[in-house]
Amino acid sequence: MPGKPTMPLAFEPAPPSRRPALSAVRPPRLVPPAGRDPRAARPVQLAVKRAIDIAAATVGLALLVPLLPLIAVVIRLDSPGPVFVRDLHLGRDDIPFNLLAFRTGRWDGRGRARHGDEEPTRIGPLLRASGLAALPRLWNVLRGDMALVGPLPHAPDLAIGGRPCLHAVPDYAERHWLRPGLAGPAGAMAGADDAALVRRDLDYVRHFSLVTDLRILRRSAAGALRRLGKARRARVSD
Repeated sequence: MPGKPTMPLAFEPAPPSRRPALSAVRPPRLVPPAGRDPRAARPVQLAVKRAIDIAAATVGLALLVPLLPLIAVVIRLDSPGPVFVRDLHLGRDDIPFNLLAFRTGRWDGRGRARHGDEEPTRIGPLLRASGLAALPRLWNVLRGDMALVGPLPHAPDLAIGGRPCLHAVPDYAERHWLRPGLAGPAGAMAGADDAALVRRDLDYVRHFSLVTDLRILRRSAAGALRRLGKARRARVSD
């Protein structure tokens, strides 16, 4: 269904698609109710969270300097098209940004990349399963578009049950009080409906803590390792 959110698997890139221009998306004015905005209630923890994001993204990009060009070369040799895809999503306070990822779907020749699940490149499934496709998002974290942990980013035209998210889920706008994350609080809710996933995000935003972030990161890292092992076994069996 168009606009339906993908399952919130940690570090999994969203499917690239044709989105409105970044300058064409006008963020609404969000006025948090008094006493509910976590930025006012926990400023020190949020400052520490941002410092951790910057440090982790900087170290991660530095360590990955040899790997990123290698992945880029493999993608170019695997299929024609660009190395990176950019997909418009909403960040903190509904400010739009371009979400980066390595391309995992075939290029259609008209300026669009196919969804990596539907028309994957040969290397695409491995990149997605291992989380390597999402490594460019560390740049989004360093820029301040994203965080290591937070509600997974949503596209501007996302709908739930055929209705705009703002109408489908009460207080939906509150999930954008914090930066979207590489790993999300709803990552372990496989099979849950979209509204339940959003409510889980809202619960995370309202009760944010660094301890919760550490638990989500640990769970997401374990899940990424399991998916990588599964992808490797699948390639060996093929």
